[in-house]
Amino acid sequence: MKNAYPDLPGWTFEVEEVSANVYRATGVDAVGRRVEMTGTDEEALEHDCRDAAARITAQVRSKRHAEAGALTTWSTESDELHGAEAVRFAAERLRRLRSNADTWETEYVDDATGELWVMDYPHGELQGGGSPRLRKQPRR
Repeated sequence: MKNAYPDLPGWTFEVEEVSANVYRATGVDAVGRRVEMTGTDEEALEHDCRDAAARITAQVRSKRHAEAGALTTWSTESDELHGAEAVRFAAERLRRLRSNADTWETEYVDDATGELWVMDYPHGELQGGGSPRLRKQPRR
C-alpha cells in the first residue's frame, strides 16, 4: 500500500517485504526523485525514507532559492508550459491526482486555485515522448 503524508507533498512511500523479515522502503516524488532503503525494521525504514525525502526536498528548495535569488513566484496566466518549466511548476505548485501509464498523462490540481492541469509527452516520435507539456484544463 502506498502512503502519502501532508508534510511531504508530492511524495508517496511504500514498504514491502522482499525476503523473510527483510523490507524495502521506497519513496518517489512527483518528478521521479527516489529514496530507497532496505532493512529488518519496516517502521524505522519508512521513517528514515521520509527523513531522506524531507532532506532532498529542502535541498531542492534551497538550490532553487539560491539560483533565483528569491522564492519563485509562478504566473499561471499561461495555459501551457513546456520542458523543465512544466516539471518545476508541477513539483512546486501542483498536487498529483492520478497517472495513466498507457497514455503517459498525469493529472494535477492546484489546491490554491482549484485549477486542473495535465502533463503529457506529445512527441511520441521522439525518445521518451520528448519534452513534457503541462496544460491547464478548462473549468467544468
